[in-house]
Amino acid sequence: MRATKKSRPPNCAWFNTGKASGQVLSFVTNLWDLPAVVSLKFIASGGTSRCFFRFMKQEMNLTHFVCNDANAIQNMLYFTMIAAMLVLIYKKRNGIRSFKMAKIQFFKELTYSILLDILEEPQGVDWLKQNMKKFIQRE
Repeated sequence: MRATKKSRPPNCAWFNTGKASGQVLSFVTNLWDLPAVVSLKFIASGGTSRCFFRFMKQEMNLTHFVCNDANAIQNMLYFTMIAAMLVLIYKKRNGIRSFKMAKIQFFKELTYSILLDILEEPQGVDWLKQNMKKFIQRE
């Protein structure tokens, strides 16, 4: 007879604390697809993932995801991590102490660099004027 999820025994793991008392800890989970040891390791590393997402939210302004598609979320996380790495490289090369200041200076330098590239093009000034007028009319 095949057991269903309701009738199956809980997914358990037992661990010795390593202390002289020989105390054994039990861990019970309802994650049926993973061994209890794997889910315990995932939970134990929860502080690392909380720290990572707090950094992404507070420092990199990743406040919400554009859609619920796993691929889109993965892409947003990768692009945000790439941007964070670029800011860290900029911070180290320029001897800046604060990540926030490095992020601000990096953004300003990137913006001015793009503007200079546009203005150096023959029709760059006209193109910039047209797009700025369009942008102002939208607001």
